[in-house]
Amino acid sequence: MIIDKIENFGTYLGLHKNFIRVFDFLKSGDLNKLACGRHILDEDNLFVNIDAYTTQSTQKLEAHRRYIDVQMLIQGSEKMGYAHIGYTKPKSMYDDEKDIVFLEGNADALTVDATLFLIFYPQDAHMPALNVGAHPQRVKKAVFKVKIN
Repeated sequence: MIIDKIENFGTYLGLHKNFIRVFDFLKSGDLNKLACGRHILDEDNLFVNIDAYTTQSTQKLEAHRRYIDVQMLIQGSEKMGYAHIGYTKPKSMYDDEKDIVFLEGNADALTVDATLFLIFYPQDAHMPALNVGAHPQRVKKAVFKVKIN
């Protein structure tokens, strides 16, 4: 897992050939203007999901096999849990169509706002959309899905 300020995203471009396309997309427009839903940038190799939701007190720990997640909040803040997948165990069968497996394990929580981005690789189990404090809040988020190849 990588967490850093959005203005430092350019530091990580060499980690995957499509990170430059994420970077260019971020520079070219305002994520807040995008409607919720999937926006295809390169067929199934790179797309961004824009979602708006209310945070919750509990969530499921998840991981992916085919895609790297580059997550960033557009509005609001949330806590995200993180655990190395080696310290978890499957709670469900891997869903190949949705590229997701739900896991059991303990996660450390990070508070994330619209100034930060996170990169989750397949070994990075994560638990998004948690409340900051006791009260839920409405957030808007971009999740770039970068195919591993």
